[in-house]
Amino acid sequence: MTTTVSAAWTADGVRGENDREGLGSRSFVALLAAQFLSSANDNMFRWLMLPLAKFLAGPEHDSTAVALGLAFSVLPFLLFAAPAGYLADRFSKRNVIVGCRFSEILIVAFGVGAIVWGQLWLLYFLLAVMSTQAALSGPSKYGSIPEMVSSDRISAANGLMGLVTVLGIVLGVVAGNVLSQVTTLPGDASLAPGQYRWWISAAALLAVGVMGWSASLLIKSRPGADPSRKFPLNAPRQTYRDLMLLASNGPLLRAALGVAFFWSLGSLAQANLDLFGSEEIAGEKPRVYIGVMLGVMVFGTGLGSFLAGIWSRRRIELGLLPLGAAAISAGSLLMFFLPTPVGNPLHAAYWWPLICLLGLGIGGGLFNVPLQAFLQRCSPYRVRGSIWAANNFLSCAAMLVASGVFWILASMRNLDARTIFVLCGVASAGVLIYTLRQVPRPTARVLLWLAGRTAYWTCWLATRTIYRVRHEGMENLPDSGGVLLVANHVSFVDAVLIQLLTRRRLRQVAFSSYVDNVWLRWVCREMGVIPISDGRKAMVGAIREARRALRHGDIIGIFPEGNITHTGRIEPFLPGFLSMLKGTDAPVVPVHIDGLWGSIFSFEGGRYFWKWPRGWRRRVTLRIGPPIHNAGDAEQVRQNVIELGPKP
Repeated sequence: MTTTVSAAWTADGVRGENDREGLGSRSFVALLAAQFLSSANDNMFRWLMLPLAKFLAGPEHDSTAVALGLAFSVLPFLLFAAPAGYLADRFSKRNVIVGCRFSEILIVAFGVGAIVWGQLWLLYFLLAVMSTQAALSGPSKYGSIPEMVSSDRISAANGLMGLVTVLGIVLGVVAGNVLSQVTTLPGDASLAPGQYRWWISAAALLAVGVMGWSASLLIKSRPGADPSRKFPLNAPRQTYRDLMLLASNGPLLRAALGVAFFWSLGSLAQANLDLFGSEEIAGEKPRVYIGVMLGVMVFGTGLGSFLAGIWSRRRIELGLLPLGAAAISAGSLLMFFLPTPVGNPLHAAYWWPLICLLGLGIGGGLFNVPLQAFLQRCSPYRVRGSIWAANNFLSCAAMLVASGVFWILASMRNLDARTIFVLCGVASAGVLIYTLRQVPRPTARVLLWLAGRTAYWTCWLATRTIYRVRHEGMENLPDSGGVLLVANHVSFVDAVLIQLLTRRRLRQVAFSSYVDNVWLRWVCREMGVIPISDGRKAMVGAIREARRALRHGDIIGIFPEGNITHTGRIEPFLPGFLSMLKGTDAPVVPVHIDGLWGSIFSFEGGRYFWKWPRGWRRRVTLRIGPPIHNAGDAEQVRQNVIELGPKP
């Protein structure tokens, strides 16, 4: 039987940009839902069985039980890396995902039986089987993202994927600990943790499994990337080939090593947090509090993943890597200096670890998403499954090493949890230094952009606090296309108020003395301010840049008076702004700013700033007039602005 490839697929198997679906498509939303429910079920089962495993192993082997649980969760990703890559390349990725989601239902059903039976090694075996189905579906899940969305949305898609993954983990961790609590009968030695009212756990696990499988059925089926690929009978040799394929591309290898660092550190922090809670949290229900702390850390990872998708701004933004590494390092190191938490969740000492863990998680999301997007975007289509199999192998090998490191540090060296967090912070600091050396320019670009966004929202908050701003005629501002906003100039905050009129791209024309100011240069550059000066050459350059922006569909803001009014009246308009409209079909939209004359930012009284403010929460009104098409006279535009003012 042969597979027919649609015409939308190019010769090398890569789908055309126009044929790819968006972030809101049925397939991508179904993929997100299936991933969320699968993550929740996996972690619910894991944290339901962990207290039982620790109980069966005995109190003297608590750390060993935790380390073994991590090892059995990771080993299948190493052993089945080659078959997972084969499945992702040979078959439709959707079919692989559906099959794995169905197998999850059977696994959790047997898992509940193992909990009731109370057999330690059977629990570990089923945990390994659960991880096996996750390992087999991993390359198909992440490898399908570039086939669903356009290349400029890959970062955003990975951000959403990371967000729903960690939200599922949060739900699973919290639910697993809660289920363990409600299915454990204190004081009854005949029933181990999880065996009392076990049917509650069974209902929760099976319900989530069925919902995840149902969601996967909605994913659109696409042909396999390499239908002729043979099954790797020698899995270790195929894994070696996949690793060599990954190693042949230096940038992809470095990205995969970065992902491996993220997962190893996350696994170590997760295991160490259980130790941290056991050592330092008092109270009647420490497991619930440990679950909350784990949930906060994982939620932070989801939030960081979401922010990474937004801050990437339709590109693969490797400049986020140092920011993520810095946040991971700071959050880990601060855990050493915290006061000892107690069981009462209202106690201040309990909230400080949550803040540090939230920051640590956010840093992890900022670090991981750009690397995953880079691997998806730059890996060749026909061997993408192999690349992801090698990437998963490296990540899981690093996680396995992390479990061994935790066992050595906690059991053999008897280090406390705070000291282990310090070691995590030091390792992250080393990664921070390395990434800064690798991507200095992207990092500077991200920092400048974040500084600009911070300045923007700071101005927004300040204007809403100091003034009561009211907008009239917002319907006159076009939703698309180039627009030339023309406003009267009353004070130094006029530009800020105009900037906050719309969420569209708005570039303002300002004197070069402001743009070149050392304190404002980075803000003006981020906001796309167009500098203008008195020289003819500079004037012509500014007009040409404004025309390009209008043709591109941006909004240009300008104050044609040239200077802030010294009388409170609207001064004559300089006609140069009309030259910006030549060769464009952009309309002029008049704006009248009222209520700022007399403020400390105006020239009322013959001086700026150096006067007492009159009252608080001054009422300011911005009136937007109808668009003026084919404006040919500066005085006509001035009269339109005047007519928008308050009537006598």
